[in-house]
Amino acid sequence: MQKVVEDLNPNIKVRFFCSATLEMVTSLHVISDPTHHANCMDWYELVSKTMSDDLRKRIENFGNKYANWLSAMDIIDYLIENEADASMYDDFELIMSKLEEMNDELFVYIFLGTTLLGNQKIAREFLANPNQVEPDDFVHVQSFISSENIISLLSNHKDVKAEMMSILKIYHTEIFESHWRTTKKQYWGIIYREKKTFEATSLLDYILSLHKDLVCEKGVIIMKNYESLSLEVAAIGEVRLFFSMFAYPHLMSTVFEDAISIYENIIPTQISDKYEHLANSMKGLSDVNRLAILRHISRAAVTNKELAFLLHITPASVSQHLKILKELDYITAIRRKNNIYYYINKDAVSRGIAGVAEFLNL
Repeated sequence: MQKVVEDLNPNIKVRFFCSATLEMVTSLHVISDPTHHANCMDWYELVSKTMSDDLRKRIENFGNKYANWLSAMDIIDYLIENEADASMYDDFELIMSKLEEMNDELFVYIFLGTTLLGNQKIAREFLANPNQVEPDDFVHVQSFISSENIISLLSNHKDVKAEMMSILKIYHTEIFESHWRTTKKQYWGIIYREKKTFEATSLLDYILSLHKDLVCEKGVIIMKNYESLSLEVAAIGEVRLFFSMFAYPHLMSTVFEDAISIYENIIPTQISDKYEHLANSMKGLSDVNRLAILRHISRAAVTNKELAFLLHITPASVSQHLKILKELDYITAIRRKNNIYYYINKDAVSRGIAGVAEFLNL
């Protein structure tokens, strides 16, 4: 049973959810700024090979102007269905329709940061007089978006929204839709486990455990890197916990009215087949006796008995090493009368070594 925490609203709404569309936009953050996402580099390299140069440039350009897609993430977060356990199979086309119908004032208000702007009236005033906006009007927002791009957004917000929607639709069709089909099942398992963890602790303790930069001071939840993004514990009406494989290592959070959205960083437990294959390839080279065996048989065919003599180990030990090398296809065995001779498979060994070098970008 969930424990009650003093000062928390007893009717607080807590939602564990994931959204394919929001996760898609979060992945665009990685593409526009990949160096900070070590857990996504394999994915990024694979996507980079299949993505057109034009699409990548558009993603990067939009990200460079608008907080590496963080602003777009806030927009999608606002638009996705407000139902408990929001469906991972959300209707992308429906969300795009909502985005297209979204009024200009609300779009700019959320895009520039509701907490940073203060209230929607300010967005209305800036839209009405974009030429009179001064850089000092956006002191907090400039941590994310330059004053030049803010003023440009106010004057051309319809074009900005149109470009954002165009990129999302192309990227969804060409890249993310197929990626999601292969990964979506992992999320439900993670959400199920997190709910169990949540039920065993207090809500506030659970929230603070999500990231090292989340702290509570004097009844206020604060994001240490961006203290202007804060919310009084007593004022929280809803906590939205969004699970993302693309947010790590950042603390990503949005405050909108009495709701706080926190992106929980998740790392897939399943190691890719590429890692496993390379680890197995290196297994043949990870023992001095196996290296010696490969060295000897690279010169000439040798029997088990001869290898035992050359290495000063028992024939049984040689057999164990040969078994590992056989499984990796590093050696070939040929029987000649009463003896079995072992040869090195040069191509297989070369591929194994080259694969590791390529994997490590050497």
